[in-house]
Amino acid sequence: TTAKYYIHSGRCIHRDINDQLFKDERVRNGELSYEEIEDLREEAEEETFKEVFYTEKGRVVYGGGGIAPDIELDQTRITNFGVELRRKNAFFNYSVDYMIEHEQEVELDFTTYDKLIEDFLDYSKGLDIEFTDAEVDSSLSWIANELAYNIISKKFGVIEGYKVLIREDAQLQEALGLFDRFATLEEMFSYAEELKLAKKE
Repeated sequence: TTAKYYIHSGRCIHRDINDQLFKDERVRNGELSYEEIEDLREEAEEETFKEVFYTEKGRVVYGGGGIAPDIELDQTRITNFGVELRRKNAFFNYSVDYMIEHEQEVELDFTTYDKLIEDFLDYSKGLDIEFTDAEVDSSLSWIANELAYNIISKKFGVIEGYKVLIREDAQLQEALGLFDRFATLEEMFSYAEELKLAKKE
């Protein structure tokens, strides 16, 4: 899309730095070096962050840079073992084979079990994927979830599969937990401010 979206105060939620850069004729004509363009980009970003806007509830937000989260969390990273499983399409291919023999047994509440995970790990060895017991232990929950996601997706479609996949999404689960902990958005924003202050100290 080429559309732009704005909050009620007039703040664009997009990172518009490139638009600003291309207003400069020297950039459009290719007259500047990469370093010169990067200097212009930094200047443009500094300018946009000086613009102050207010949400409907009176919170201060700044221009530029898109939407910044009130609470920042690190996303869970997969291990090298996990990367190799994905690179060789182990989950996808194993779940295709599994469904040939077990499709009738798979219901929406399907969960993985020890024997299935053992079979999957044996299958992975056949793909020349090397791993240690420690690597399996640290990835066990993720492996179980990935298998369930692939199997359920094949029987019931991607939407049902995503309902399984999001169980391992640490950012989403933390966000959902906030709605359980706080009755109002004001309480949630106060909590976010406390976290920001604690981080500065």
